[in-house]
Amino acid sequence: MKRIIIEVDDATARMWKYTSTELRQKLAEKAGKIMKTALNNSEDDFWPFLEKLRKNAETKGFSDDILNQVLSEE
Repeated sequence: MKRIIIEVDDATARMWKYTSTELRQKLAEKAGKIMKTALNNSEDDFWPFLEKLRKNAETKGFSDDILNQVLSEE
């Protein structure tokens, strides 16, 4: 695997700093899949993909509250 650097806002960087190694790895894998899809498809295809991904996560019970709770855990 190659390492890249992505700039994020201060709050996200702070949450990342205090996130477990296991969660970081899971998030990095998912971010990599999303980036690969975005780079392989036109912008017109990417936003519907993200909306489908969001709806799928929501159907499985995932929410912004859960994400914030996971990210705030040390």
